[in-house]
Amino acid sequence: MTEISEFVIEYIAINSTPYQEIFADLKEFFEILDLDFESEVDSTLRGFSRENTITLNVKWYEGSENTFILKCKGVEEDLITFRVKLEESAKTYFDDIILVFNEIARNYNTKCYGYMHDLENELRMTIIFCLARQYGKKWWNQRIPSDIKDDKGERKGTKSKKIGDLEELRLKGHDSEDLHEIFYTDFPDLKKIVEKRDNWREVFGDIFGRTEVLVKLDELYPLRNMIAHNRYLTKENADTMELYYTKLSRLAIMKGW
Repeated sequence: MTEISEFVIEYIAINSTPYQEIFADLKEFFEILDLDFESEVDSTLRGFSRENTITLNVKWYEGSENTFILKCKGVEEDLITFRVKLEESAKTYFDDIILVFNEIARNYNTKCYGYMHDLENELRMTIIFCLARQYGKKWWNQRIPSDIKDDKGERKGTKSKKIGDLEELRLKGHDSEDLHEIFYTDFPDLKKIVEKRDNWREVFGDIFGRTEVLVKLDELYPLRNMIAHNRYLTKENADTMELYYTKLSRLAIMKGW
């Protein structure tokens, strides 16, 4: 028998009405959400859905009279629908609610981090392989765009920068791989390397074939930043990431070696 997975979504609710005065409003709020209302003595209110898997807990913490946690729990499909209704209804009862944890979206982020990690490094692998094959050991100095530089006018990923980063990590008690300079470039830098006119004409145009690839890299960049800064992805974001990853990774020169 397959076990049904339940997920959690949490909000911080901010309200001008103190804890002692808000019970009536919360009972009405639960009713609108089709939840049976139950109060407990430990400053927790509980609601149970009548038709699906949803539970909703409202929890105050000691010293907090008008700021509390809304914790929703349920299976994915029901919880996604319930969340929309909760956020819309909350506008009537609370000054503000702030999403602070979304376990469903967290799973999207975890999955897509793997896609983004692999895609960036497959791009790096393809760049290294193709440029080194054609231009030898000087590929980095000769074929990297001149505008990929730091504030001092030096190229990003120069040896001095790399050594400085490694020394800082060691001083703070962290270990780190001594990586090639290309790992000190970011996602837009990789795109610039690929689309640099002579690189595209002499090397990458034959591999990627269409400039649509470069458009897809542009479209992925905002999603890459959302993942890097731990902002939650939507299902649509995750589907786009998976689709583009599948298409772009097929073009990596070393894929399936």
